[in-house]
Amino acid sequence: MSNDLDLEKVLESAPDAVPLNQTALQIIKRAGDPSTTASDIAAILREDQALSARVLKIANSAFYGLPRQIGSIKSAVLLLGQKTIRNLALTATMSGAIEKPISGYGLPRGELFRHSLVVARAASQIASETNRSVADEAYTAGLLHDIGKLVLDEHIESRVGAIAEMARDESISFAEAERRLMGMDHGEVGAILAEKWGLPDFLADAIRSHHHAPSGRDSEETAGLVAVCMLANRLARTLGTGVGANETPDPDMPSVILEILGLSPKDVPELTKEVQRQIDETGGAAGED
Repeated sequence: MSNDLDLEKVLESAPDAVPLNQTALQIIKRAGDPSTTASDIAAILREDQALSARVLKIANSAFYGLPRQIGSIKSAVLLLGQKTIRNLALTATMSGAIEKPISGYGLPRGELFRHSLVVARAASQIASETNRSVADEAYTAGLLHDIGKLVLDEHIESRVGAIAEMARDESISFAEAERRLMGMDHGEVGAILAEKWGLPDFLADAIRSHHHAPSGRDSEETAGLVAVCMLANRLARTLGTGVGANETPDPDMPSVILEILGLSPKDVPELTKEVQRQIDETGGAAGED
């Protein structure tokens, strides 16, 4: 199959395919600045009443399991911290963007958002247990790991049969087959989008590589976050989220992933059970009515 995809055009259109709320974008940039205060973040959020309401709804949902209700944005920032508020703002703004059906990947309405939330929670859990990444950063990487699918959705629909066939025949991942037949995979596209948003390089690298083992060129921080994100994605798929009607099972996970995280194969079932327990307790989504 010839690759007739205009890669440059696809990448140029990426920000339009996933419009990020400007308030959330400001928070992303300011939350990484050590000089930013809780009052600064609260002031930004208060300018967007709809996003503020959504952030408070998620913060007070079973998904976060806080011991008491939070009544104001400033209280939320003070109690949860800037990075968690950044993740709440991202979750709130991304929910609208990724709840739509992703037909090219065979994902019904809401499934990509649900999968992204499960991966985010799993990544945060793995990061906390292994100390190989910051839990808040792992959550962000997990939440955004599949954003490239939104950009490639309309382009992959006519090619998905050939991609799935190559993945099966050659026992490679769907993402690897994407790259061979289209010239890029959804991780690479997602990383480019993250860079356009001004996210830190290590987050973009985790999004880019969530189907690929870290290389020797990666920093320790990047390798740890990539490993966390890859394992979280595998756990979520094992639990049945984000598989899609047109995707093939992933090949065996590289052993280096568990080595980086200091885990053994016998630890994985227990981690899977813990992620499933969290899904059962929270309904698997944030801010649901």
